[in-house]
Amino acid sequence: ILKCAERPVRDITVGGAGRMMTLLGAAAPRMTDKYMKTAMFSQQQDPEGRNRTMDSLYSPKRDGRRTGPYDGHVMQSSAYTRARMSKVTQLLPWIAAAAVFAAGVRRLQG
Repeated sequence: ILKCAERPVRDITVGGAGRMMTLLGAAAPRMTDKYMKTAMFSQQQDPEGRNRTMDSLYSPKRDGRRTGPYDGHVMQSSAYTRARMSKVTQLLPWIAAAAVFAAGVRRLQG
């Protein structure tokens, strides 16, 4: 949170899977909507109401618990997100543009 406050980024997609969903949504929006409705909507439901008792959304917990009752594997970091937040990665388009410009100037000079 502190890193984002110090260096704000307008939009950030978290994780490679999130990025793939974004690209799929841009390329085939109707297919993405259908997939999201059939596969993901039910995964976000909590019919037992476990979320209200296990996470800290509604009130802080004494043990500092900050996650909900999801039993599956949760990655702690993402190579895509780390790369996207990196200063070097943010500079790459400028470096590429400078290289293209330099190559163009060199070609014009002979």
